[in-house]
Amino acid sequence: MTDTRILRPRLRQLIAARASVIMLVTAERARGRRAVQQLDVPDCPVAVQFWNAIDGWTRSPDVIDVLDALQHVRRAARDPETQNHLNCWVMEDVGPFLDSPQVNVLVKILHEEMQGTRHSLVLQAPTTEGLVRGLDRLVEIVRLELPD
Repeated sequence: MTDTRILRPRLRQLIAARASVIMLVTAERARGRRAVQQLDVPDCPVAVQFWNAIDGWTRSPDVIDVLDALQHVRRAARDPETQNHLNCWVMEDVGPFLDSPQVNVLVKILHEEMQGTRHSLVLQAPTTEGLVRGLDRLVEIVRLELPD
């Protein structure tokens, strides 16, 4: 079992190391959200935004479509104003969307474009099903198991 005390340092390490795409595997959205919200990277604030298919992005609630949400991340990652701190975009409950070829291609593009930047995209889903071959090798996978 992986609890959030182990998960937070692993997430912090990946984000501080500038991992561009992280897959947070958990069936508990609230625990995953808490783990990300409690990230503390020394000497660098982490700006976190959350997205789901009902509420949209934290700061852009009108962005509901998954492809639009990924394009939102792409535009934001290019914005010079986002370069001064670590940015973490968390897409909750993306499992059903991972079967889409367009989603997989756009995640690959984001992985390439965000490498070496101060940006991370976290895809949260209960399983890694739907990750296509090739994409599964690009994404850092972190599992948050259910508590006993």
